[in-house]
Amino acid sequence: MADTPLPRLSRASFPVVQTWLHRRGAAIEAALTYPVLEDQKADFAELLVAEGRQISAFIGAYPAAEKLSIDPSLAHLICECQVPQSALHILSSVSDSPWANEEKAHPSYASQVPLPITQQWWRPFHEAAHTRALFPPTPSMESPNTEDCIQRLQHAHESLRERLSFANGEINRKSNVIHAIVAAQVAKWEALKQRLELYQVTLNMLKERCADLQKRAEESEALAACQ
Repeated sequence: MADTPLPRLSRASFPVVQTWLHRRGAAIEAALTYPVLEDQKADFAELLVAEGRQISAFIGAYPAAEKLSIDPSLAHLICECQVPQSALHILSSVSDSPWANEEKAHPSYASQVPLPITQQWWRPFHEAAHTRALFPPTPSMESPNTEDCIQRLQHAHESLRERLSFANGEINRKSNVIHAIVAAQVAKWEALKQRLELYQVTLNMLKERCADLQKRAEESEALAACQ
């Protein structure tokens, strides 16, 4: 977009232009707040330089550019973009500038100006760096300590296998003891059940015998009364 000339802006558009610059300044300041992964620096730098050139072209289209208030982040980036140099060199220069490293006495534009999603082009780079910080890559298996690690793992595996074998034997032994106890209890319960059934049969026979004797006694009493 830097190569495409922008239409001339009127002086009456000063508030719009100034607000636009503040938003872009906040975006640049937020973009340079956190470091970027080495393998993503080239893409990040290209986008940063494209932003700088677009902003420079936009300022050039305003007839009273000297009256605009330009943030230090934008001013430094625009200045670097005027000189033919690589995007990575511009990124290094902007990142090492005093305004990016000094402590700010007041809240920055990044915290004061709401940024649309379209101006948060740096967010994926920050999220990737944050993810890498939380979950760093594991050491390669080609490291010099690989053989020692493998030996320690083998020893740990053998020790664990011995413990599991011993634990399995203990579990089987205790399981057999429990099964024997349960079998003995079941046998006792079956014997008690058989005795209970026998007692029930005997009780029924005694009841029948008592009823028969009672009947005979009543008949004898009735016969004696008749005589």
